[in-house]
Amino acid sequence: MEMSRVLRSLREVGDFIDTRRTKLESYKAWVSTVSSDLSGLASTYADVVAEINGYTPTGAAETYCKDVLAKLVAERSALLADVNTLVSDLSALTEF
Repeated sequence: MEMSRVLRSLREVGDFIDTRRTKLESYKAWVSTVSSDLSGLASTYADVVAEINGYTPTGAAETYCKDVLAKLVAERSALLADVNTLVSDLSALTEF
């Protein structure tokens, strides 16, 4: 194989690695943003949460809202735990 082809292939490999590194850097930043967004969800909807928490479940609508809120809080908590684990794992990468 000619040296020019070898050198071109080496540049292609370097470009390939660099492109993937850049994508991982973007992904790392995006995952951190997701964590922040999920962390701030309760304060974003604090007025609605306070309203629902103030309900006395005397009717079907109030009971439904309290049940749905409890399920969403549990779902958000589980997702946030997974995302924070991912943030921690990505933070341990020192390549970028």
